[in-house]
Amino acid sequence: LAQGCPLSPPLSSLVLARIIAIIQQELDDRAADRKSHGDPGDDGHGSLSSLLSYMDDTNGSIPYEDVAFLFERLGALGPPDGIVLSKSKNVFITSTNGQSPLPHLPRGWKNDIRSLIHSYGGDAGEGTT
Repeated sequence: LAQGCPLSPPLSSLVLARIIAIIQQELDDRAADRKSHGDPGDDGHGSLSSLLSYMDDTNGSIPYEDVAFLFERLGALGPPDGIVLSKSKNVFITSTNGQSPLPHLPRGWKNDIRSLIHSYGGDAGEGTT
């Protein structure tokens, strides 16, 4: 369906619900694996993720180590069903206090997150992104 079509949000929500359920289970499995290997994460459960979708909008709270995985899976599962991330509508919030955590992350995570933010239309500077 074309962008702006009134049927787009409810129909895309049906597809998104299936995709989000698959990815959420995979993220839960990753958190359980981290916990079983002695990494309790910041929540005591291996850093659980939370993905939510309302109509054609999706958001989530994702630990840094799962950000690249999330985008990989969205990129693999979405396009076959017509779900593509809009580069002009993405917002990445990596901080809630005005200080970017990027300089403090391990190099691999930092580079992955900067690359993803840049790829999807954001500013990967050292300020709040």
